Amino acid sequence: SQNGLLIVVKDPITGAPFAGNIVPASRIDPNGQGLLNVFPLPNAVDPTHTYNYAGESGIKQPRQDQILRIDWNASGKDQFFARGIHDYEDKEGGFGFTLASPSWPQLPVDIRFRSAGFVSTWIHTFSPSRINVVTFGVNRGTQTVQQPTAAALAANSLTALGIHIAQWFPQSNPLGLIPNATFAGVSDAPQLNIDQRYPYFGPDNIWDYTDNFTLVSGAHNFKFGVYVERSATNKQLSSAFNGQVAFDRDANNPLDTGYAFSNALLGVVDNYSDSSQHPVGHGRDLNIEWYAQDSWRIAHNITVEGGVRFYLFKPTISAGS
Repeated sequence: SQNGLLIVVKDPITGAPFAGNIVPASRIDPNGQGLLNVFPLPNAVDPTHTYNYAGESGIKQPRQDQILRIDWNASGKDQFFARGIHDYEDKEGGFGFTLASPSWPQLPVDIRFRSAGFVSTWIHTFSPSRINVVTFGVNRGTQTVQQPTAAALAANSLTALGIHIAQWFPQSNPLGLIPNATFAGVSDAPQLNIDQRYPYFGPDNIWDYTDNFTLVSGAHNFKFGVYVERSATNKQLSSAFNGQVAFDRDANNPLDTGYAFSNALLGVVDNYSDSSQHPVGHGRDLNIEWYAQDSWRIAHNITVEGGVRFYLFKPTISAGS
């Protein structure tokens, strides 16, 4: 323990401590042992008994932005502006960032972000007192996790590791990845953790349209406008697709051995779950706003402002489901 004291491991059948505090080879569960073997071997000695492994993993993060700008005075009454951007960013490393394992390089991830956007504005002057401004924009972004290397996949494969844990819904786990596992009751315990959105993908598309018209008439400054935004998001959703097993300490579990890692070694499971499917979301949104307002200057020192604004937010739907 962290206090330097012996942790007594109990036989889950008899409730008595194992002789010499050693689990007999004949009692070792090969599946639990196989999961424990996924962890790296100890390589450090900590006087405070907090950890026995230390490592690091670099994160490659190249990024590039390309920007386009167009300004065009088409005529005395028309001006046109356009902006475009193309962006990419990669994150590749062992752990410690989005979609990667949280604390150690269990399954290295290479996630790629790509986005491209374009927005244009047309200003038309009908007269000195009537001006219309139209803006249209579109943006597409994608996030994808690249195929892992053969070695990384094998290090997390039930088949390659010789682990035979039957899932209730194996169709949710076509890659045959090992389950996530927790070891609660051990201070700062590591976990087996593959992101529940793996292998993630997430294209997003957004379209925006804005039209604002200004009219000055006598002491009145009228403004009218409309805004429309439509978005489509397709993404991998979270689920326990590969299974979730808890070898946690549990005083209410009569088979608890007194230590989470010995629970795993003996095949003592506190609870297990997996998902019937690994669903994909197809979110669709539509928002519309429109308004009218007036700034009425009654006198040189009195101005009255008034207006109305309306909103239409359609509930998000999942297309095809």
